[in-house]
Amino acid sequence: MADVAELEKMGYMKLKKHLIEIGMEKSVVDSAPGKPRLIYVYKEWAANNTQPAAAAGPTAEELAAKEAAAAKEAAEQKAYMQNLKDQAAQQEEEKKRQAEAAKKKAESDKAAKEAEAKKAAARQAEAKATADKKAEAAAKANRREAEQKAAEAAEVAAAQAADAARSPQKEETNAAVLKALESLAAQLENCATRLEKLETGSSGGAAVQPAAPKPSAAPAVSRMPAAPAAPKPAPKKKKTFNYQNKSAVAHEEENGRVSFDSIKLAYACGDPQQKINRTIVVEHEKRDAVTIQDCENINIEIQGMPKAVNITGCKKYHIIVPGALASINVDNSTGGYMTLTGTCKTMQVDKVVGLDVIVKEPAYGCKFISSKVSGFNIGIEQEGPEGAEYINLPVPDQFETCMSVNADGVHTLSTDTVDHASA
Repeated sequence: MADVAELEKMGYMKLKKHLIEIGMEKSVVDSAPGKPRLIYVYKEWAANNTQPAAAAGPTAEELAAKEAAAAKEAAEQKAYMQNLKDQAAQQEEEKKRQAEAAKKKAESDKAAKEAEAKKAAARQAEAKATADKKAEAAAKANRREAEQKAAEAAEVAAAQAADAARSPQKEETNAAVLKALESLAAQLENCATRLEKLETGSSGGAAVQPAAPKPSAAPAVSRMPAAPAAPKPAPKKKKTFNYQNKSAVAHEEENGRVSFDSIKLAYACGDPQQKINRTIVVEHEKRDAVTIQDCENINIEIQGMPKAVNITGCKKYHIIVPGALASINVDNSTGGYMTLTGTCKTMQVDKVVGLDVIVKEPAYGCKFISSKVSGFNIGIEQEGPEGAEYINLPVPDQFETCMSVNADGVHTLSTDTVDHASA
């Protein structure tokens, strides 16, 4: 048993630890507030404890328990540190992913800006080419007008010279002829100067307006009456071929965005011998709707998945569609050829004459709704003995309707397709 004097010399915390080591319960030691109360509790415990005090050192079981607790605490500390390392690694990986995403977005924005700059440059080049063509046409018209005026002046001078030659007074006639020839030479020189200016203006790309003719010396008046000037021939009218067989009202081609979610291509017409090519780029996929209106002799490619595609009033067209989020509508069109490469829920065809649709495998689930159509065919690619080949599936456009009356006198109609009725 420990001496009370020795216990009183110890501090409070050291005393508590010592009492627990010699065998007192920890709950009893912790219940004593203050050192005097703790010594009092020890005295009572020593008086009631009949067993001799245990050795001062801890037992093997206590040491094993302490080692186990220390090992457990070390394991927990190691697990905690490993968890911190894992969290730091995850945060670093997330930062790398965010940096990579930001880099890809910057590259995408840069590519989009470059594409827009190329489009703008192409539009400027096209506008410049159009202006050059107009300037060249104006220069040619001015050149023809100058040549025509020169020819008229030459005819007038020749007529005056002929009248002067028939005059009996040779001296006056010769003078008149000489002056007429001088006037003609001045007019020809003026025409040559104007032609040089016109050629210079046309090479510079700007239209040159015809200059006013310079005043020339009046020819000497002959005693013989001057022959009347030949009548100016009426200008010939240019013949224009109306490929669309429509009214003579001309429409400028439209190709671009008309609203925040709509893109339109209209009035693009090529020649029957050579079709034109147009590309429609869907910037906001599955949100922009594409409308193609009144186009003829044209090849169209849509890049990007649109929300919907509407084709109306077109003739002799070929269009490549990568699918649509909602539907594809074709109406009031003739001579169409379409390649459907992506998914599409429905395709509505109304008032169409001649439409061939090549359907790729992703669009096999598309539903085709048609009314008032003829020559509507659906083609699919299938493996044959000699490789891939296209199979043409005609959509019926001729039907047979029969009327029947049941026992109650009710009239009903039944409609079936006629075999081999489609084109």
